[in-house]
Amino acid sequence: MLRKGFSPLLLVATVGFVWLFGCNRSPEQTPREAPPNQVAPARFQVAYAGEDEPWVVRVGGRSVSEATFRRWLATAAGGGPHGGDDTAAVARQLVNRELVVRDVLDRRLWDMLLYRSQVDLAYLSNLGVEYVQKVLPARITFPARDLAEAVPDPPMVGEFELLLFDGMDSARNAGIASPEAFERYADEHPDRLKSTGEITTGSGFFHPYDDIDLFNRAPGEVVGPVETGVGAAVVRVRSIRRLTAEEIGEMVAKIREALVARRVPGKVDEILRHHRIALDRAAVRRLAAVDLARGVGVVDDGVVARVDGREISYLNLKWWLPRDYRDYLKDLTPERYAELLNGALENLAQQIALGSEAEGEGRKLTGADARLAFDEMKRRLYFSAGMLDAMGGDRVAEEDVRRYYEERAAGEFGEPARVLVRQVFTATEVKAREAREAILKGAEFRDVVTRFSEDETSREKGGLVGWLTETMNLYPGVREALFGESAPGPGETTDVVTTPKGFHVFQVVERRKARQVPLDEVRDRIIRTLRAQRYQQAKARYLDELRRKYRVEVDEQRLAAVVRTIEAAAQRPAVPAGHP
Repeated sequence: MLRKGFSPLLLVATVGFVWLFGCNRSPEQTPREAPPNQVAPARFQVAYAGEDEPWVVRVGGRSVSEATFRRWLATAAGGGPHGGDDTAAVARQLVNRELVVRDVLDRRLWDMLLYRSQVDLAYLSNLGVEYVQKVLPARITFPARDLAEAVPDPPMVGEFELLLFDGMDSARNAGIASPEAFERYADEHPDRLKSTGEITTGSGFFHPYDDIDLFNRAPGEVVGPVETGVGAAVVRVRSIRRLTAEEIGEMVAKIREALVARRVPGKVDEILRHHRIALDRAAVRRLAAVDLARGVGVVDDGVVARVDGREISYLNLKWWLPRDYRDYLKDLTPERYAELLNGALENLAQQIALGSEAEGEGRKLTGADARLAFDEMKRRLYFSAGMLDAMGGDRVAEEDVRRYYEERAAGEFGEPARVLVRQVFTATEVKAREAREAILKGAEFRDVVTRFSEDETSREKGGLVGWLTETMNLYPGVREALFGESAPGPGETTDVVTTPKGFHVFQVVERRKARQVPLDEVRDRIIRTLRAQRYQQAKARYLDELRRKYRVEVDEQRLAAVVRTIEAAAQRPAVPAGHP
């Protein structure tokens, strides 16, 4: 059978700055000018508007269609070159993205091994999904007799009212045997009255014997008690009618759809058996552990799977995942992180195998939504490729890290003295002193918190407040109690501290002296900062160069109209402010 993890998503290949600009495997470089008369193969090209197609932006004579623009806006939350909260900002970001895309195509940066493999894998993945969703179901046929036998006989539909009970004995003891008794009981117990809505014969909601009986009753009749899909009930018939020919046709279509859905996994499994899929789960676990430990987007790469000899790298897998899913993964434990990545890898490998099968049959990606989504993925990938090239790579030299650290060691990387505390908080001084007295007599602090504290947030954590520093905006009394000359040591308790909020009794859990944070503890943060600085500098320089290289035209009226329609539909800004 098809592995449980398979999920036929329409498009799951997305690329974001935080991932692409963190590659430890440098893509092979290409000349800044493309060889003459060489253009990208069709799979690597992006779609531009035809002569009669509405467009919003034109870069170097190539028009970005309204459909492409709408797709870009619709996926803005997923990351990439988006930002701004008005039409002018939207236009500016779209122009920036399309300038880079055009330049990447002209200079064949897409032909770098890393980007080329990502486009190939994304294409096959989408083709595989489309193959499962459209091609395989169309190949599954059923004899007309089988479908006809699946239609209930007689083809009836009814609506019923139920009085629900805890069990059959309770329903019998209610003694409801007439419409009048049903009505009285419903008035007295309105919470027990439910309606089924329209259900058909043979739906399984009623036991088969009760089903035959109920659908032969007249409206208003009362039957029961009977077992139903929601428990024991006394039933009143509201309406009964025959299905129309149109409804029977719809039912047959749904039955066929359900039967097909049951058979498709078997067909998929049969196809997968003819492809060589090798997954290196141990490599995923190892690379995922390094990935999480670094926390700066710098990713060691390596082959984690092969499908018919086609390699899938760890970065290929990461870029294939939707950005919101990647964000979710960041907060997991290394074990769970690796487990979910391995599940995603199995999905990707299966989709690529199915895409290869479809390609072997001469099939191409045909769905309009899938083609638009694939085109958007390529544009995001090419934007990142262009920016990475403009930056000269994303590696940050060790000497630059050390220089940044040394210039800011005393200020930015100085850490003030800090104390980890927990508290009992009360609204009255009398209660606070009772709590302190109990602590001094040896009561467990957590027990005292449970008994006395009125601050729900810290109370749920045994009174834990967290780390406090003298530089924080603390009440004077709190600062003196925790950082003054007579401040308690670990395990000791303050006197009652009065603030405008109420009365506190603090206990020190741990103290740490002021220090200069070692370079090793802030190296990742410095790398992120320097990389972001280089990105912004390269972006400004690169885009200025491209504006001189290509002529830009914007249909501002059409662009504004599209933005307004999307904002109105979503009742929120169409493009959230943010990177880049």
